[in-house]
Amino acid sequence: MSAPPRPLHKRHLFLGVGAVLLLNLALLLFVQHYWHGDFPFQDEWGYVARLQQLPQTGFSHYLFDSYHGYYGPVLFFFWYLAYAWTQLDIEAIRYTGACVSMLVALLLVVLLYRRTSLQGWPLLLVLAYGVFAVCSLNHYMVYYQSIEALVQPFMFGVVLLAMWSGEKTLQGRHALLWSAACVGLALIGTGVYAPGLSILPAIVGAQILLLRRLSLSSLLLGILGVLLIFFYIHTAHALARPGEHSAASAADLVQAVKMWVGLTGNALFSPHTPRLTLVTYCLGLLLLVGQLFGLMTVLKQAPEQRRALFIPVALSLYSNLVILEIIGARLHTVESGLESSFTARYTILTLAGPVSLLFYGAMLEWTGQPRRLATAVFIGMALGTLASEAMILVVLPHYAQVLATVRAQLISLQGDPTPFQQTQMMLTPPMKALVYPGKLYLEQEHLALYRDGAPPPTGP
Repeated sequence: MSAPPRPLHKRHLFLGVGAVLLLNLALLLFVQHYWHGDFPFQDEWGYVARLQQLPQTGFSHYLFDSYHGYYGPVLFFFWYLAYAWTQLDIEAIRYTGACVSMLVALLLVVLLYRRTSLQGWPLLLVLAYGVFAVCSLNHYMVYYQSIEALVQPFMFGVVLLAMWSGEKTLQGRHALLWSAACVGLALIGTGVYAPGLSILPAIVGAQILLLRRLSLSSLLLGILGVLLIFFYIHTAHALARPGEHSAASAADLVQAVKMWVGLTGNALFSPHTPRLTLVTYCLGLLLLVGQLFGLMTVLKQAPEQRRALFIPVALSLYSNLVILEIIGARLHTVESGLESSFTARYTILTLAGPVSLLFYGAMLEWTGQPRRLATAVFIGMALGTLASEAMILVVLPHYAQVLATVRAQLISLQGDPTPFQQTQMMLTPPMKALVYPGKLYLEQEHLALYRDGAPPPTGP
């Protein structure tokens, strides 16, 4: 039997983790500066249109603004701050997003460190990988939209804080206060993206699984979670087109399973070509098996030990509820339909799955065959993330070149884009009527997002 790893001195551990944090921040800033997309892409034109209307509608308009079927007042609030403080300076938005990513990674490190049973180099490796996963460049779709590079890590930070608050509700003291914190964080999360709706159900599910009874906190959070879902559907007019979609079929069920596996693996590896989708499916299966094994192991623990493992259980439930939410929305919406292609904007949300495995690995006592399985899962996660990094280093410069061409076409527009220009600029039909007025608004306001370092235009 091998000897247990020798504990690292706290100073050495903190220096090592600090170096990894700074390295990831430097990588994020480098990529954001040299390879980002530098123009308002797709939905961002809708946000620009709302900024134009702000003097007439007032800021309170953002609180109940439904935009293309989802409800996002917090997302709009970020846009308003970017407008008010930086004049939509795209690099300032992206640099802020890089700093938010680092802070969220630091939060994850603190949560892991305070709960781990690991010692020595295994602990340092797990903490370093946690930083690398959160700050990872594999979520390459965020480089299309500057605001995504900010709100995606912010959203994951909200999820981590909500799960930490949910853990506090099990400790008896101030349970109602911590339940209120869960509700507040869920409201903020829903104001960013619809997947915020899965926060309260995940917390309630974890409470019931670990306590094996219905507590006052889980009852209140369950009721508020259901009310929040109905509020979202009513306010955002989501799922408001009954009868336009056909009934689910066996083929839809197969596609739903493929999406479930694919989106799970996409948290670590975002393919940009069909030839690489097999990697994502393999990683998805690995993560799902690891989550199931970890959850079953937790449920076999004594009551007090189960309670200590609240965060990984809640994160496991959250990551899968988000995917079910996506599948349900796709199945309902006739324009989208079910598809097995991977939506990279969800990867920061499904990242809760791999992060839950980090907690399982760091908190449970693994011996014998389970220890070898846990090691294999960790190695698979690390290799998937490294492979994604290698892919993105090749892909991002190409995207930057393409988007620079699109920006040139945008700036040269003298009216609404023609069908050919609409295709070349990668615009969906609802955006066509917004692009040219948005361009004029950016010109007239002398906003940084338009001028890209050039002198402000002098014309009307």
